[in-house]
Amino acid sequence: MNKLLVALIATAVASVAAAQTPAVPTAKERQQDVQTTTEASANANTGATTAKQQATNVQKSKQVTKLSKEEKANLAKDAASRTSTPRTRRVRRPRR
Repeated sequence: MNKLLVALIATAVASVAAAQTPAVPTAKERQQDVQTTTEASANANTGATTAKQQATNVQKSKQVTKLSKEEKANLAKDAASRTSTPRTRRVRRPRR
């Protein structure tokens, strides 16, 4: 009986260990991993991605229209009126 229990426990441990081992990647998967890593490091080292991003940002910023002086003044006036608080009367506490 003890031998049977030991055999069952050993089988359970072996099956759990076998289930945890990772699957071996195929040659295509390895090649794809190497290619993506190579592209990422090439772009990071040369700054090509940064240059592309900067070019798109410049194009976007050129499309934004600039505000006229009147619009700027109205926005400033509106912001000032929203941030300032009205003066309140000071409430006196009664003396004891």
